[in-house]
Order: sequence, then C-alpha cells, then structure tokens
Amino acid sequence: DNLSPDEMCADKDWPNVAPMNGYCCNPPAPGQDGCCIQNCVEQFFNIDGNVNNGCECAGTPRTNSLAACSDAPQGYLGSVGEGNQLNNLMPGTIPEIDNGIGAGREDWYSVDFPDQGNPGVRPLTGSIQVDFVQNDNTDYRFEVFRSCNGTPFANSLATQYGAGAPPSRQWWFFDNHVPAVQMPVPALYQDNVSWPTKVYIRVFRVQNDNTCNAYKLRVQRVNN
Repeated sequence: DNLSPDEMCADKDWPNVAPMNGYCCNPPAPGQDGCCIQNCVEQFFNIDGNVNNGCECAGTPRTNSLAACSDAPQGYLGSVGEGNQLNNLMPGTIPEIDNGIGAGREDWYSVDFPDQGNPGVRPLTGSIQVDFVQNDNTDYRFEVFRSCNGTPFANSLATQYGAGAPPSRQWWFFDNHVPAVQMPVPALYQDNVSWPTKVYIRVFRVQNDNTCNAYKLRVQRVNN
C-alpha cells in the first residue's frame, strides 16, 4: 500500500498519539490490521504496550517543568524566605530510567533562596532542605546545581562527597552551627562557603524502567 502509516491508521482514535509520524504498521498477516504506535505527543508515553488506550502515561507537563536546565519560568518553583517552604508543588512523572543530562529523561527546576543581607560569606539566613514528600517505590533521585553548566553538588553543596556526589533523596545546606572546629567532625563543616542564592534541581528515575508512577518535591528553609 502506498499510503503512509498515519493515513492507513487515520480511523484510530487512540489517545495522545502524535499527529505526525505517530503510527506504524506491523500487520501479523497480509490484509490484517497492523496499526501500532510509533510516537506519542510530548510528555505522553505508551508504557503498557496496549494500543487501544494509546499513550496512556502522562509525564510531567512542560508547563511546570523543563526538559533542560535554564531560567525559563516553566521550571521556576519560587523564592523561599527563612522559615518558609514552597506549597502546592505539582507531582511529576518520568517513566523511563535516566539516560544522562540533556538526553531528555529528566525534569529541571530552579529555586531562589534570597540572602537577607546579613554580613559575612555565610549570611546565617536559615538552612535549606530539599527532599521528596512523595517518591513512589523510591524510584526517583535528584541532583542540585549552582549553575546550568556546573557539576552536581559542586562548590561545597555536598561536603561529604564533594562535586559529583551521588544522586540524592534528601539534601541540606546547613547554615546554623557553631564554628567548625567545635563540631564532632570539623572537616564536614565549613564557614567559607557561599550561600546558594539560586539552585537548579534535576530530577530523574533510577530504577523500575517503564513505570508510570510519581514524585513530588518538598523545598523548605528552616529557621536558624
């Protein structure tokens, strides 16, 4: 047949199939219906392989997340003052296991933690905490960046492992302690680290590929 798969399968009403190059043809025998799904509309996925319900899994909408790191408003979660937290954050879904930064299977966000003007390199304006309030099957992890072209957890965002630290389910920037020399393990506490006035958060899946479950971030700034 000289018709394209999209034309041959035009009578199908499968949800969220891409309007262009969405269909493929794989008939089990000559003359039999062989319509299949080749591409879904952006952020929808055919996870269960059932063509009749189309691309049934809704990934994180790009109206409130980003496919790549930037300052675009779609990924901006807000500004967090001391003693506050971001409320009503939307859940997200990434059904496929991470394939690397910039390769598409990731959600990016940015958050501001404004310095209140206190003197010194460490402004003593609260301690930042980012974690998951929802993480189905503990499938998701995140990384924190100071800049889009940086390394995860670089510039002392993770003192235990340093730049390139493993992905995390919880991250603190602790800014409420006595001088480092008085702490139980002084090497883990530094007083000369710049306050992260803005961070970029990359969320991704690490296990259970092709699963349509969800995560939800929690971002807060604990009082000193």
